[in-house]
Amino acid sequence: MKLICDVVRDLLPLYHDNVVGVESRKLVEAHLTECEECECLLEKLRDDVLDERIRRERNDVVGHHAQKVKHKGWILGFRIALAVPILVTFIVNLATAGRLDWFFAVLTAMGVVGSLTLVPLSVRENKGLWTLGSFVGTLLLMLFTIDTLYGETSWFLIPAIAIIFGVSIVFAPYILWKMPLKGFASRHKGFLAMMLNTVLLYILLTVIGVMVGHGDYWRIAFLTASISIIYPWLMFMTIRYLKISGLIIAGICLFYSGIFTVFLDSALNFIIDGIRFNPLQGANLFSWNLEIVNANVNLLVLLSCFVLGAIFIGAGVLRGKRN
Repeated sequence: MKLICDVVRDLLPLYHDNVVGVESRKLVEAHLTECEECECLLEKLRDDVLDERIRRERNDVVGHHAQKVKHKGWILGFRIALAVPILVTFIVNLATAGRLDWFFAVLTAMGVVGSLTLVPLSVRENKGLWTLGSFVGTLLLMLFTIDTLYGETSWFLIPAIAIIFGVSIVFAPYILWKMPLKGFASRHKGFLAMMLNTVLLYILLTVIGVMVGHGDYWRIAFLTASISIIYPWLMFMTIRYLKISGLIIAGICLFYSGIFTVFLDSALNFIIDGIRFNPLQGANLFSWNLEIVNANVNLLVLLSCFVLGAIFIGAGVLRGKRN
């Protein structure tokens, strides 16, 4: 009997968790009908498991509640931290100037701080989009307020478009990825991001030209921008839409990089100053005097990009034949 009790007691945890075989289950159940001591041990095991489950659920509830209270405490703390300087500025501004002027600059500045602190704490979904949108919005509002209060001539549009353009370059892919687009737009989000940034660049150049441009600004600004933007567009279209081996694409991009690195400066110099020069003129890799150092460096860059590009393309072709 003692031997059977020892075996059953070893099986009781498995029996309780319902992971024993059919024969073992029959053995345990038959023994439990005869042995009161083993049956009491099973009941104790059930009570311990139940107590542990209750304890775990209680700890989860308490922990969740504590985290919720802490979260509300952070929100309240940030609200007080933002409200105090706003209130003090309001009182001091009225007491010293008799009117509200720089108070609005402080108010909008606190709005920028709040967009980076209160918004991510308060919003439950799409925290990144809400935080980014509120930050850009409050930053533009602050610039507009300062421009309205202190600007002798309005300059708000230039930094506003520049900020939107800069944010778009970094975050447009993320924003478009989060948006529920359909059809063509859902399949070409990268293309839409490139188009958006290109349009914003030309809008920025136009605004600058209207507000402060003079002389030959329009020709220089738009020609240099148009030539310079060819490179990122070529890289994007090649990487995104050429359905060929990644090695071949890397080789083609190296060709682009070599050509633009060496010849872009020459093209921009001609647009700006009207001076033509050959960046490779006089290049001689066996002579490195000061007059031809730049030409030699340009030649090395061009040769390196072309040689590496050819190696990548060749490797891609060979891999394609093997496959």
